[in-house]
Amino acid sequence: MKLRNEITWCSFLFAQTNSGQLDVARDLFSVMPRRVEIAWNIMIVGYARYGEVESFLDLLNEMIESLCQPDQWTFSALMNACAEALEFWHGCMVHALIIKSGWSSAAEEKNSVLSFYVELGFHGNAVKVFESTGILTQVSWNAMIDAYMKLGNTHEEYFSKPLKRIVSCVIKNCVFLFL
Repeated sequence: MKLRNEITWCSFLFAQTNSGQLDVARDLFSVMPRRVEIAWNIMIVGYARYGEVESFLDLLNEMIESLCQPDQWTFSALMNACAEALEFWHGCMVHALIIKSGWSSAAEEKNSVLSFYVELGFHGNAVKVFESTGILTQVSWNAMIDAYMKLGNTHEEYFSKPLKRIVSCVIKNCVFLFL
């Protein structure tokens, strides 16, 4: 191919990471003339998808050192990967980085952080994130309903009174529909 631009490089990276050929993707990534944010995200998501926690965290550090800043897609992928790998401390570090970099007010980031805490069973943290979310999305509500279902019943220390009433009504109505 005579002309290789960022789009073709990223297309190659995407194909390699999607097929699980992370070593080939990493080699290709290392010879890219210009590493754009989407290329970093493709690599990070590729490592995350295959549970390569240390690799995607190393790549995140490289990304930051190269002065290429992580964006909402990077952080969402990292939080989801930490949740899937049950990596609490790494997830907390990513959450801190989200706050430090100014992405903590983005709905996607709040939802990925919320889902992370729910998945790992830290319902108190999930409630704090939920209650600090300005605009609640369907994902936010689903994550909290999931947290409630995982608990099996409401506990005052995990749910505020208004949220407890809302979730309790939703669950009772769902049970009623299935009876």
